[in-house]
Amino acid sequence: MGPQQPMFGMPPQPEKKNNTGIIVGAVLGVVLLLAVGTVLVFTLGGDDEPVTTQPTTEEPTEGPSEDPTPSEDPGPETVSYLDFASSWSGDYQGESLSATYVNGWDYASCSEIAIGSTLEDEGCQYAVEVVHEAEGGDFRIGQMILALEDSTSAGTLQTDLNSDEFQDDYIFKTESMISNFEEGLWIADPAGSFVVITVVTRSSSGDTDLVEPYLYARADETTSTLRAY
Repeated sequence: MGPQQPMFGMPPQPEKKNNTGIIVGAVLGVVLLLAVGTVLVFTLGGDDEPVTTQPTTEEPTEGPSEDPTPSEDPGPETVSYLDFASSWSGDYQGESLSATYVNGWDYASCSEIAIGSTLEDEGCQYAVEVVHEAEGGDFRIGQMILALEDSTSAGTLQTDLNSDEFQDDYIFKTESMISNFEEGLWIADPAGSFVVITVVTRSSSGDTDLVEPYLYARADETTSTLRAY
């Protein structure tokens, strides 16, 4: 964890006929057919054994099986503000803390939140911003999550951000901070291939002793979640 920094800024039937002649004719026809049939049988019989032909059967063959089409690589999972869109509670050094989710935004490119070229020059790919409030509105906790290619790039960017003034290289939405805050602290932490910038602002009626506990507790919770990606 980097050092904390102060901040400013879905049909009918046919008639019946006599069929006698037809019947007689039919009987004669049958007798004649039998006689012809007998001749055919004896003529073809002969002394030789009848030649029988065995039917040939072919074993069914299976067609060539097609190889399944390989699935495409889904690629790395991206983080969204929805992953952090819930109330939170925790503690830090004996202090019981809780905060309510306020709003969040996903940025497809770091250019949407960058000031200058530092973030993209160092490999920042996309960003997420999340806001919570605590102590009846006396505290605002804003977090900017920057996604990089790998942990080495994240470590380098974290170091560079901590060496600059707050919002020299990026800009938070105004909703992420209390308007006309009395006090504010910020910190930039690496978490795998991410860098998390956490900022806490306090109103004039907020307890000054809770600024650091909210800063460190919320930063620790978010970085722990991101290390699982």
